[in-house]
Amino acid sequence: MTALPLTVPPGLRRRAIDVATEVADRLRSPEPVAVAARRACRPDGHPAWDPSSLLLGHPGVALLHATLSVADPAWAAATHAHLAAAGGPAGADLVPAAVLHGSVHGGYPRLLRRLAHALSAACEQVVADQVRCAPPGGPRRTVADYDVVSGLTGRGRLLLALGDDRSAAALETTLRHLVACTRPVRVRGAAVPGWWCLPADDPAGSPGHLDLGLAHGVAGPLALMALAHERGHRVDGMPEAMRDIADHLLLHAVRDELGPVWPSRIGLAEAKGTEPVAAGTAKAAWCYGTAGVARALHLAGGALGDQELCAEAVGALRGAVLRPWSETHLAGPTVCHGTAGLLQVVLRVTERDPDPVLLGAAGVLAQRVLLDVDRTAPFGFRHAHRTRCGELAGVDEPGLLQGAAGVALVLATFANHPGTVGPDVWDAPLLLT
Repeated sequence: MTALPLTVPPGLRRRAIDVATEVADRLRSPEPVAVAARRACRPDGHPAWDPSSLLLGHPGVALLHATLSVADPAWAAATHAHLAAAGGPAGADLVPAAVLHGSVHGGYPRLLRRLAHALSAACEQVVADQVRCAPPGGPRRTVADYDVVSGLTGRGRLLLALGDDRSAAALETTLRHLVACTRPVRVRGAAVPGWWCLPADDPAGSPGHLDLGLAHGVAGPLALMALAHERGHRVDGMPEAMRDIADHLLLHAVRDELGPVWPSRIGLAEAKGTEPVAAGTAKAAWCYGTAGVARALHLAGGALGDQELCAEAVGALRGAVLRPWSETHLAGPTVCHGTAGLLQVVLRVTERDPDPVLLGAAGVLAQRVLLDVDRTAPFGFRHAHRTRCGELAGVDEPGLLQGAAGVALVLATFANHPGTVGPDVWDAPLLLT
């Protein structure tokens, strides 16, 4: 493992570790975590507590404890307890914590073999179904192809983490399918990128949209292809596919004096250049917007040996941290669309490109995260959910994506905690490494 190139002031580092450890202690026992999560007041539209979910439930909490156990094996018992609490439905969601725990402490060999077989078969079946249902020469892209949270791209990253022969074969099948999805399609007589997403309920009559984000859009497959390429998993046409996706992302960037930003998605008129997108509406979040897209472009630049593409990504991220805070459109401290997600992207990009502006911004962002500590909250941080009327509501979430576990892991990464650097670490399911 290599250390992050960040020089952290000792007092801020100690504060970050103390808060991360405090949150982990609040999340140590699965039963009270589940009770508090079930009792949390959730506005309409907010996902429910799901104990088996990697991003929302026990497996993500287990990942926090597995990471802390690298330096202190006493946390390993909490890792096992949360993996056990996730229950049978968790399946592949157990992979990240089990892989990390096994690489440090040993264990889980039979579980990982079973998960590798089941996940490989499931991914291959999704690809087969997508190919079989595609109309000849017609549009065929759906969220099942490229979604990081619930689709093939996220599952593909878990296959990469598993690393056995069965998983490698399924990963190559997945990559070939994602490469094929870059081929252009026609929508209402217009040629559009192959990543055009069409609503499942009306694929023929709707103009659809092009989703640009990392969580649910074209940046996700770009990141997966780049990460797989770096690890030696390469299929025909993948460099060209990466280049094609990167070019589309750069084409649809909105630029001003601080650099490029990306809207969440664009419609057919915007793709044809007839409706401009305002730079001030773009987010700087992991899920949608500049941070996630910049990381995907940075990974692709590294895989392709393209320093100009890396520089574009660094410039975009630099612009994101230099903009007035109100223009980042971030909400709360958590990873998905909050400050922790932007901070984690900054930390990963500066591993390869230690840009002085980004290195300085990391400390500012960490302080912003620490300002959101709430010791009246059961988990130490609250997720900021934007309601349908535009108001922010604090929700007690323990998990990785929208909860306190993810915030604690970002703080540990900021403080250069052992176990937060390496090829298969906690932010791998987020396609950040």
